[in-house]
Amino acid sequence: MSPNLEPVLVLIPEVPTMSRPQRVNQQHAAARWALQQSAWRSGAPQSGWLQRDDGAPLPLETWHWSISHTQTLAAAVVADRPVGIDVERIRPRREELFDAIGHPAEWEILQNRTWRSFFQLWTAKEAVLKCHQLGIAYLKDARLVKRAGPRRLAIELRGETVTIEYLEWGEQVAAVTCFDARVVWHAQTCFT
Repeated sequence: MSPNLEPVLVLIPEVPTMSRPQRVNQQHAAARWALQQSAWRSGAPQSGWLQRDDGAPLPLETWHWSISHTQTLAAAVVADRPVGIDVERIRPRREELFDAIGHPAEWEILQNRTWRSFFQLWTAKEAVLKCHQLGIAYLKDARLVKRAGPRRLAIELRGETVTIEYLEWGEQVAAVTCFDARVVWHAQTCFT
């Protein structure tokens, strides 16, 4: 077992001629490949990762896992405790979304309301929700309480404070729950 948290990110090539079902299959395959790589790096089994009917990951032996993907990036992480990971592409959205996901005190902690900070907060909250196997309906219940260091945020949910670490890769951001563990990001430009 690795003493580090070993999340794996992989770029997904954009192929304009792909149909939507083909693109979704490609994203799923990239996320599963990243899961296998994170498992290998963590000393966990590389196969046997199952999901509930609602898509939530089922633990494998003593291992927990989480995956996420966008059109152009997939991510996965395996850990010896409940874990969550989320990725998003940084892009402008509707302005009212700032208030939909963050409280004024949270924006004060982040010291700005840019799309970059929006997606840092969004992915941090999503990672914490995934760690607790909760859906997006609980997004406002997860509260940013402080910056916990460079690229680290502390999110409180249900009386528990969880540290997340985020990584920006080009115009994309990934966040993983880390509970103060050392995070070793592995970024790949392709998968096979």
